[in-house]
Amino acid sequence: MTCDAGAGRAGKALPAHDAGPRLGAGYIAGALCLGWGLHAVWIRHEVAGLAVLGNDYLTYVKVLPVQDFAYWHRAPLLWSLPWTAVSVPLSQSAWWRSWLPFPSALGEWGLRLSLTLLSLYAALQILPLDWTPRNLAWPSNRVQTLCAAGCCALALFGPVTGPWVMRHAAWWLPGLCLAALGTVWIGQIAYLPYFADVYRQELAPGPGPFLTALGALILAGTRLVLAYAQSRVQRTGATTCNSEP
Repeated sequence: MTCDAGAGRAGKALPAHDAGPRLGAGYIAGALCLGWGLHAVWIRHEVAGLAVLGNDYLTYVKVLPVQDFAYWHRAPLLWSLPWTAVSVPLSQSAWWRSWLPFPSALGEWGLRLSLTLLSLYAALQILPLDWTPRNLAWPSNRVQTLCAAGCCALALFGPVTGPWVMRHAAWWLPGLCLAALGTVWIGQIAYLPYFADVYRQELAPGPGPFLTALGALILAGTRLVLAYAQSRVQRTGATTCNSEP
C-alpha cells in the first residue's frame, strides 16, 4: 500500500466500498425489514378488520381523542420518520458510487431502478390514507406532505444526491432509527392500552413492532460497522505510510 492519496495522514473518510462493499446490503436489508414491520400488524385482534397496522398510526394519531397523551406521542412528524427511514436509505444506497451490495439477475441498473421504485412507494406511504391533491396542503397534512415530497425528491435525484447523502449518513440515520424505535415504544406503552380500553378486551402486540425495531437496529448497526471498518482502514493506511522510508 502506498501513500498516494495521503488518506491515512489527512484523516479523510475512505470510500465506503474500500471498507467493505457488502456492508451496503445492511442498509437495504434494514430498510426493507423496517418497511415490512410498518406494513405488518401492530395490535392483534381476532377480527382481521379490527387489527391495527403500523401504517394506520399516521391516521390514528391525528383523529383519536387522546389529548391526554404527551404531544410527542401523537406528533405527525414522529410517525412520518419511520417511513422516511425506509425511503431514504433505499433510494440513496442505489446510487452510492458504483458498487452494488449483491449480485442481481436484474443487472446493475435494474436493481437501482427497483430500489428507487421501492423508495418512491415508501415515500407515498407517508401521505394520509385519504389524501387527494386538494387536501395535501391542509394544516393537519402539511408535515406528512413535506416529508413525502422530500423523500420523493431524493429518490428522483438519487444519482446526484446519493453519494453525498450516504457519505454523511452519520448525520441523519441515527435520528431516523431512534424515531422508528420511539414509535415502537410509544405504540406499546400508549396506544396498545388505549385500544384495549376501546375494544374492552386484552390485546397483544403483533409482529409489526418487532420487525420495525429489528429493521432500525440493522440500519444503525450497519452504520456502526461501516464506521469501524473505515476507521480501521484509515489506521492501517496511516501505519503503513508512516513506516515507509
